[in-house]
Amino acid sequence: MAAAPPLLRRAAAVVAVLVGSGLMSRTHAGGYGNGKINGLNFLNGQWSGQAKYDTPAAITSLDAMTNQTGASWVALTFCWYQHSVDAPGPITALDGTSPTDAALLEITANARARGLSVLWRPCVDPRPMKDTWRGDIGRYFSEREWSTWFDAYTPFIEHYAILAEQAHIEQFSVGMELIQVSRQESHMRALCEKVRGRYTGSLTYAANHGNEHNVEWWDAVDVIGIDAYYTLAPDVPASATPTVAQAKASWQTIVGGLAALANKTGKKIAFDEVGYCSAPGNHLSPAGDGCQGTAGVSLPEQSVLVQALLEEVYPQPWFAGMFWWAWTTAPQQDDSFGFTVDGKPAAALLKKAFTTPVPDPPPPPPCVDVAPSNSYSCAQQKSWGKCTEPFMQGYCCRTCWACALGCGA
Repeated sequence: MAAAPPLLRRAAAVVAVLVGSGLMSRTHAGGYGNGKINGLNFLNGQWSGQAKYDTPAAITSLDAMTNQTGASWVALTFCWYQHSVDAPGPITALDGTSPTDAALLEITANARARGLSVLWRPCVDPRPMKDTWRGDIGRYFSEREWSTWFDAYTPFIEHYAILAEQAHIEQFSVGMELIQVSRQESHMRALCEKVRGRYTGSLTYAANHGNEHNVEWWDAVDVIGIDAYYTLAPDVPASATPTVAQAKASWQTIVGGLAALANKTGKKIAFDEVGYCSAPGNHLSPAGDGCQGTAGVSLPEQSVLVQALLEEVYPQPWFAGMFWWAWTTAPQQDDSFGFTVDGKPAAALLKKAFTTPVPDPPPPPPCVDVAPSNSYSCAQQKSWGKCTEPFMQGYCCRTCWACALGCGA
């Protein structure tokens, strides 16, 4: 048998020390708190002025995050890089930006010491990213180039899956926002199968918002992840802040589609990323140009959108929880218009939701079929492929496989 690479041997040595400390155990972490995943993405490297995971600044920032938000989970999101979206490899770490294994394990142990459960989110980005992004990777690949790309991507993901198993990470992601990649169903199924052979915790993948309905292999993971930057209140101009009611009205349509997806797959859904900038007009493009600071600062915009999310999405029975985007390892970084809730009113809104016990729901009624108010039976609706349509939410629960998700309750 071939010897382990030196980097992995060094990481294994760090794991051994941390396991001995009692800080690397899935049972040690804070769990689901009030029944939901209540977390934030905690970022180093390219997102945080280069403050690394293994620095005192990162610990100071982690403490501020937990104190201000009451989080019980943390997502560690970190990238390797490829030359362009049209290059089928190689995929490599970037010195000074991609965390070392030792740094990743150190911040994991520090998170555990604060009672946090942990999600690892390894990602791949093109570099430079001018006019492209990770969702475009493979846009023009041939079948041969896809095989070459997965020959590079699979060892990258497997490396962190092995390390995640050794560190007893609660949840592990096989990718994020890879729109073109996610269409390669056979390759992604093979990747998930290999990861299952390396890692025994909960497995997820984060689809880009809107693309979650196009993923055909959700059965290969445990939790459906979405990076949820949906447009809200499209009729409200960028110069105005929507009301909570206006933002919730947009969510109601989105929620119907997500409930149908949960019913179809039998999986719960988590927002692996959801966030809003404190900038005017962010409701129209939550991940867009408004986050660059050119539009100024609007703390009410961020607070309204957070409140709408917490009121309309958070209580849904299929909703596993969320990771806010984002909090960085650089404490007190000047980001008054950006995604962070550090020192902003939205932090208190998250903390209230994250720390308020959720009352036990009343027992659901027996799972029975109730057809929509028309002349068609549940059997007909199923035969026509209508089970996942939004108008079927709450109807035909037994026929449309939704009993386990509390359909009709």
